Amino acid sequence: MKQRRKLILGLLLITIISIVVGNRMINKQDETLHKVYVKVEKVDNGYGYKIMIDDHCYIDQPYIPTIPGRKPFKSYDDALNAGTLVAKKISENKSPSLNTHELKQLNIIN
Repeated sequence: MKQRRKLILGLLLITIISIVVGNRMINKQDETLHKVYVKVEKVDNGYGYKIMIDDHCYIDQPYIPTIPGRKPFKSYDDALNAGTLVAKKISENKSPSLNTHELKQLNIIN
């Protein structure tokens, strides 16, 4: 009977410790969030964007992705909108790539 009681108390103690340690780990992850933002830049004949993470360049995109050739974005807003979508994807731990459907939704390509 005493061994059973000790076993139950031991398991209860392990469970409580696991919960406390788990919550501390979650809080530490929140503290390590990174600042992700878009920086639009003028390039030859148009605009491009950079995805910055904590002031370091993560992606340098001087032209529209997924389309043939190297064509820059026509406007500042086009580059900003595409870059913002990429930054959002990164913040959500998704692949940062863009596809033609997304570029059409943003009215960047027809």
